[in-house]
Amino acid sequence: MPAACALGMISGKIIFYFEIAERLRTLRYLIFTGGVVKENGICSAYFLRKRRRCGRYPLRR
Repeated sequence: MPAACALGMISGKIIFYFEIAERLRTLRYLIFTGGVVKENGICSAYFLRKRRRCGRYPLRR
């Protein structure tokens, strides 16, 4: 997959990986970190899941 990748350092401790995806419609520039960022023991990347109209997260199948 021909994608442009760059490695950037911000503050010396956090390394971000930037990747340009060619076939994504909604999020053109992807940002990845080396691991899961946690705040108060809850994964902060959890907001990426789709929500129902009632505001709850979808049930796992």
